[in-house]
Parts: sequence; C-alpha cells; structure tokens
Amino acid sequence: MPAQADATRTFVEKRSAWRLAGSWEELGESGSTTSRPALNELLAEIAAGLFDVVLVSS
Repeated sequence: MPAQADATRTFVEKRSAWRLAGSWEELGESGSTTSRPALNELLAEIAAGLFDVVLVSS
C-alpha cells in the first residue's frame, strides 16, 4: 500500500463520523496530465454526487 493511501486511511479512521468510500490511485501516471483513468472515474463519481468530502494527498 502506498504511503499516501495509508496516510489517508489513518486520517479517516481518526474521524468516527467518516467512512472511506474508496481509493483512486494512479500508480506510474504523471500528475501533470488530467487524462488519467482513475482521476476520470473519481471526477465522474463526484459529479454524480456520491461524496460529501474528497481527500487528496500530495
């Protein structure tokens, strides 16, 4: 498990009212482009109103 995903899980676990709905990771993809499969999936789910909060680890 990548360190950023682990840090996000730990952050969410410390908040009893929060639930981790999923994790979208682009392993080996450049963050300089917006044409990434996992990012596109996440953006579609955000547009559908599936989340209240989106956490991003940099």
